[in-house]
Amino acid sequence: MEGVEAAHKAMRLNPHHPEWYVVQLGQVYYDARRYKEAIAALESVRSLDMTYMHLYLAASHAALGHVGEAQQAIKRVLELDPQATIKRRTNSEMAPYKSPNDLEHLCKNLRKAGLPEE
Repeated sequence: MEGVEAAHKAMRLNPHHPEWYVVQLGQVYYDARRYKEAIAALESVRSLDMTYMHLYLAASHAALGHVGEAQQAIKRVLELDPQATIKRRTNSEMAPYKSPNDLEHLCKNLRKAGLPEE
């Protein structure tokens, strides 16, 4: 919950924040297991089209059992980065999670969404 509060505070302190703040908020919601809010935040982004945001969108949909939406997000991931795999996109540089459980939570849902393992 601290992460959600910190993200909202950053957005309040900078009312003209760049849209990547909203992408970060989507990730924070995902990590807090607030998938519907993660989806709403990520789908509200209009000026950015980043692999990272589609990964969290796919994982959020997968966590809720929205198979078609998760697969659509993975399709976009692979259009943006044809080399994307779970192994490449969840290494310590790309997904610097402190907790192995949080990293596995992401990997598990990316698998459900259909991102190739390697």
